Amino acid sequence: MKRLLPILALSLCPLAGSHATPSPSDSLNSCLFLEPEQYPPVSRAAGKRLADLDAGEPRTVRLFYFLPNDRPFRGEVVQRIKDEMLSIQAWYGEQMETHGYGYKTIRLETDDQGDPVVHRVDGRHPDSHYLGRPWDSVNEIRDAFDLSQSIIVVVVDISTNWISGIAAGPATWSSKQSGIAMVEGEFTRVVLAHELAHTFGMGHDFRDGRYILSYGGAGRNALSACSAGVLAAHPYFNPDVGVEWAEAPAIELLSATTYPEGAESVPIRLKLSDAHGLQLVRVRVRTRWTHDPKYRVGGTELKTCRALMGEQEALVEIEYDGVIPSGSAWGLSSLSDPKVHPILITVVDRDGNRAGTRFDLWELSRQHLATFELGEEAHAVAFAGGGTLASGSAEGVKLWDLETRTGTTTSLSGGVRAMALSPDGATLASGSASGQVQLFDLEGNRVVATLPGHTQAVRSLAFSLDGTVLASGGQDGIRLWDVEARTSTATLPGTVTSVAFSPDGAALATGSGGGVRLWDVETEAEIATYRHGSGGWGPGVNSVAFSPDGTLVASGGDDTTVRLWEVATGDNVAVLEGHG
Repeated sequence: MKRLLPILALSLCPLAGSHATPSPSDSLNSCLFLEPEQYPPVSRAAGKRLADLDAGEPRTVRLFYFLPNDRPFRGEVVQRIKDEMLSIQAWYGEQMETHGYGYKTIRLETDDQGDPVVHRVDGRHPDSHYLGRPWDSVNEIRDAFDLSQSIIVVVVDISTNWISGIAAGPATWSSKQSGIAMVEGEFTRVVLAHELAHTFGMGHDFRDGRYILSYGGAGRNALSACSAGVLAAHPYFNPDVGVEWAEAPAIELLSATTYPEGAESVPIRLKLSDAHGLQLVRVRVRTRWTHDPKYRVGGTELKTCRALMGEQEALVEIEYDGVIPSGSAWGLSSLSDPKVHPILITVVDRDGNRAGTRFDLWELSRQHLATFELGEEAHAVAFAGGGTLASGSAEGVKLWDLETRTGTTTSLSGGVRAMALSPDGATLASGSASGQVQLFDLEGNRVVATLPGHTQAVRSLAFSLDGTVLASGGQDGIRLWDVEARTSTATLPGTVTSVAFSPDGAALATGSGGGVRLWDVETEAEIATYRHGSGGWGPGVNSVAFSPDGTLVASGGDDTTVRLWEVATGDNVAVLEGHG
């Protein structure tokens, strides 16, 4: 029989230093749940040894005690890992039984006496290294163990109860049989159970503070019916479920992705199918900012869940009211606020296979006149005169007749990121992701010039009011062009997101990560800088515009404000708030 060691030392390091014990709290501050597309699994390196891991027994939760090389070994932490994991094991079984699935729970790796095995890994670096790089501990464990067939719990015995700026710890879900939960040395049972739940592919659920996947504090001691349904189709809880991925469920969205202004709810209609039988469908939403910033961590949360009866095909309709559970306590969400709702649909079948789709629900204003279907993302639009709208996308530029709603493809290059119409309405300028700037004669329906110079993406274009100068700004700076001669007349430094000429053409405003910069067009000198933050670099600025009389500059920034600046004095004369 294979000998499994309760504590397995992988390396010998000098241990020194004192330990400051923070007061443990049973309330969870924050945790980070990373889904596969956000944190891809690391491939097993050739020749990696398995050490004493029982590789022949998948469907096993394995426990690790990770010790920085300047920290003393603490046997009491190892014992708490064992005690709490046994308690969590029993808790899962009781919760599954409560939801009608029978006493189903996780399998822990144990020694010959049935005691949970905790593998000790001595880190290569001191405590301070892992405070800012929590995943380095996992990478060091990967160097010694094959983690591809196990869900692991890593307790990092560090000097603080914060890992990389977040309390408790991060967790990942990689496959039907692997995932990682990480907590710090002063963990609690609630925190550990929360992070472990993430490794089974379950995200946050703030619908009830009693749920283990909420942030409800010490009172969290329940699995939701939806979570239990997910676990019932997971190989760690159900021996009839395969550990390898098979054909995933099919999802077809049948309903519209828009809803009228003033609507109180909108139906989401889905057609689902799966050869193994459908288990459940989950509707998740993006967590909105609230007065408590911890709710931003993790990205998504459960809105609603619908159990299915094992049928191979199902039509499902779910009414969506726009309320985000984490923000409802502050009244921060409804169907009309925000006006765009990212929706994530996940379907689980009875063999634990999953499929997902994402789309946005958009509010249509009462003033909505028409929708032009591009079939891809539009990165730039501009009215092109004569009842024509221009749209720029990866495929190039299309001209749309506003009366007939029909589109015509132009010969402009693709990868469009910016467009601008000349004041006389005759020329359309286009800027691309590759740095190409082109001028298009609308009447002649042809490209009349390609302006070389940029080597990186062009993010913004603007004509001077008399049409003689074109400004182009992007990742590699700003260029001013003589439109008639089609030559570059000036190059200004900086990575910019937006450019705008003053009405008299004498000044150019640019928006960037450093704020707003004002340039004298003739001398090419920087004449002013406006920052949204106080001193330093400050929040980035994504858009700039002059008032018609040229006395004010408006800027929209990453701090969600629009600010008005008086050109003559440089004073910030107004801060417009309301965007989220």
